[in-house]
Amino acid sequence: QDMEQQNEEIKKLQNDLTTSKTTNKARYDTLQEEIVKEENKGEHDIKKLIEEHTTRMEEEKAQNSQKLLVEATRYNELQTTREKQYRAYVEQLERMNDDNSNEKKRKETENALELKQEEELTQAVKAEIETMIKRHDEIIRQIQ
Repeated sequence: QDMEQQNEEIKKLQNDLTTSKTTNKARYDTLQEEIVKEENKGEHDIKKLIEEHTTRMEEEKAQNSQKLLVEATRYNELQTTREKQYRAYVEQLERMNDDNSNEKKRKETENALELKQEEELTQAVKAEIETMIKRHDEIIRQIQ
């Protein structure tokens, strides 16, 4: 009878083991499916993030291109103004050579000062444009 009881216990243990293996296999399969779902979700999130980043970078590139165009136009206008002022300055100097009045000398000094200020402003705008071009190029490199 002990042998029979031991055989019963062995069968019960075998059944328990089989049930446990089946349950564990099912849990393993379920976990594998969840892992795959999470990985796919993560890939989707990364793709979405990359798309958003790319869109933002393209928008910034367009904005910077527009800013560069505006600054280049401003620079050209300042350059033209400076050239006109310089020509006027040269003409005034020629007139002053003809007539050395104190009033004309004072105006020469004022015009020279204005010309110098315009030149400084032109240089500042030129430096600003160069900085924007560098930023624009850096953004383009980041997008690529």
